[in-house]
Amino acid sequence: MRLSVIQLGGVLGSNEIWFINIYASRGTWTMTAGQVTTSPLNWNASADDVYTAMDSELSAGGVTTLSVPGGWTIEFDGSLAGQSVFTQSPVTVNGSGLA
Repeated sequence: MRLSVIQLGGVLGSNEIWFINIYASRGTWTMTAGQVTTSPLNWNASADDVYTAMDSELSAGGVTTLSVPGGWTIEFDGSLAGQSVFTQSPVTVNGSGLA
C-alpha cells in the first residue's frame, strides 16, 4: 500500500488543488480538511464518492473532483474559490484501513 497527498495549487488568488494518490488492493481511508474528517471511503472510490465526502460531509461549499491515474484531484472552488482555505491546515489522509 502506498499513499500520498500533494498540494498542486493554492497560491493567493487561485483555487487550492490537492492530489490524493492511493495504491491499495482493499480497505478504506478517510480525509481530513481543516478539522473535519470524512466517513471512510473505499480504496477504489469513484470521483463522485470523493466529491460527496468533500462537498457534503465537509460542507466545503464548492469542490470539483476528478479521477486521474493513481488517485484523485480535488479543487476547492465555488464559495471557496481563490482562498487559501487549507494551506494553514492541510488536507491529510489516514490510510490505516488500507492494505
